[in-house]
Amino acid sequence: MYKLLSFALAAAAFAALPRPAGAIITWTFYETSCSPGSNGVPCPAPAGVAGGAPQVTFPYPLATLTLPDTTSAGSAIWYGAGAAPVYTGDAFTFSGGGALSPAFSGPACSIFCGPGYPVEFDLSWNETPGGLSASIFLLTANNEIAINNGSALGPAGYWVGSDNILGGCFDALCRMTGYWQSDLPEPASAGLLLTGLLVTWVAWQASRASAGRCLPRLGFLTHVVVRQSPSN
Repeated sequence: MYKLLSFALAAAAFAALPRPAGAIITWTFYETSCSPGSNGVPCPAPAGVAGGAPQVTFPYPLATLTLPDTTSAGSAIWYGAGAAPVYTGDAFTFSGGGALSPAFSGPACSIFCGPGYPVEFDLSWNETPGGLSASIFLLTANNEIAINNGSALGPAGYWVGSDNILGGCFDALCRMTGYWQSDLPEPASAGLLLTGLLVTWVAWQASRASAGRCLPRLGFLTHVVVRQSPSN
């Protein structure tokens, strides 16, 4: 038992450590609700509306933004064919209704490039340890995503749209709500886990002492002492 608790405490302490500099961070945007578009189809659309697709459940992982560190800033803008994309700041990868990174340099085909091929976009972000502020707009051949969009391109605010179905929105443009969450462990959660494990350890030690058993030595907890009141 004590070996298991020791391992669990070590794992929790490791999870609570800050991510080292240079670590790749992925932020996921979870859609939490959406409203019907102009076609009147409910959002999320019922199962089977689009080729047998199941109904999405919230919170739904709609998009991801992968950044090179816990602190990052940058932007990407493209006004479509006839212009060149402009990237500033850090490298990134965005995925949601399509995929985008600085590797994209403009049209690579003259007709139809696929449903997720970019048509125009405007993205900017400012990441701090544990926080992300981002304005996202991406229009692809078949899909459209606006997350806290404050750019001149696309609708302002939070929207999801598709010529098929994306984020529960079927063949329309739908308002939505949501939030960003990173793949970093939450410090508060790790702290609560550590506290719970320590309380469990102390309680287990007390029960062993009450039963007259020897207290095992456990690395950094060897100085835990449980006193018993003298018997009458």
